[in-house]
Amino acid sequence: MIIFVLSAVSPEKMSSLINKLAKLLKVGGSILFRDYAEEDMAHIRFQKQKPKNNKLGENFFVRHDGTRSYFFSIEFIAELMTNAGLVAESNNYMNKEVTNAKMNIVMQRRFIQGKFTKQ
Repeated sequence: MIIFVLSAVSPEKMSSLINKLAKLLKVGGSILFRDYAEEDMAHIRFQKQKPKNNKLGENFFVRHDGTRSYFFSIEFIAELMTNAGLVAESNNYMNKEVTNAKMNIVMQRRFIQGKFTKQ
C-alpha cells in the first residue's frame, strides 16, 4: 500500500522508488495507491499563494510545516507504474466532499486511487 506517501517524495526519485517496490512483488502481487490529484483544493490553494516560495517544482509544493506535496495526474501514475512493469487494474480520480462542521466549510477534495499488479 502506498497511501499518501509518494507525494512526499521528490519527483526525480519516484520512478526509482516504484521500480524497487515492483521488484519486491511476486507475480500477481499488487500495489494499492492513493494520493493527491491535480485540481485538489490544496493544489489550487498552493497555485494561488503569493509569494510562490512554497513551489518546489511542477505540481510539487512545500507546506508551512516543511512537509511536501505532489499533485498527480492519472496519466503520470499510469506511466510510473507501467514503466515499472505493472499493469493497471484501476487508476481513477476520486472526488470527495468534506465538511468542516466547526468552521461550517464544505471542501472539494480530489485524489487518485489505483491498483497495479505485477504480471
